[in-house]
Amino acid sequence: MSVHGIKETKEALVLGVALIKAGKSALANGKIGIEDLPYLFSLISPLQAAIEGGYKIPAELADLQPEEWDELLSVAAPIIDLVTPDALEDFVWKALAAVKLLLESIGLIK
Repeated sequence: MSVHGIKETKEALVLGVALIKAGKSALANGKIGIEDLPYLFSLISPLQAAIEGGYKIPAELADLQPEEWDELLSVAAPIIDLVTPDALEDFVWKALAAVKLLLESIGLIK
C-alpha cells in the first residue's frame, strides 16, 4: 500500500464516470433535456467529495501501487456500462483526466 492511499482518487473516479455518463447522455440526442436530469443530479455528491479532497489526488497518483490500480479498476467496473472490459483501463484514465481538468479549472490543483 502506498503512503497516500487512494481515497480521494476513488472519489474522483466516481465523479469522472458520472461526468462522462452525463456527457454521453446529453450527446446522444444533441441536447440537454429532462431525461438527462438523473445524470446531472448524480454529479452533486461526487463533485463535493472531489472538491473537498481533490488537492490530494496528484500525490495519490504519483504514489499509486499496482494493487491500488486494481482497486480503482474494481471500483469502476460495476458502474461502467459504456465500455468493454478490455477498454476499462483506458476509460479509467479518461475519467480521471476529466476530473483533473475540472479541478484545474477551479484552481484546486495545478
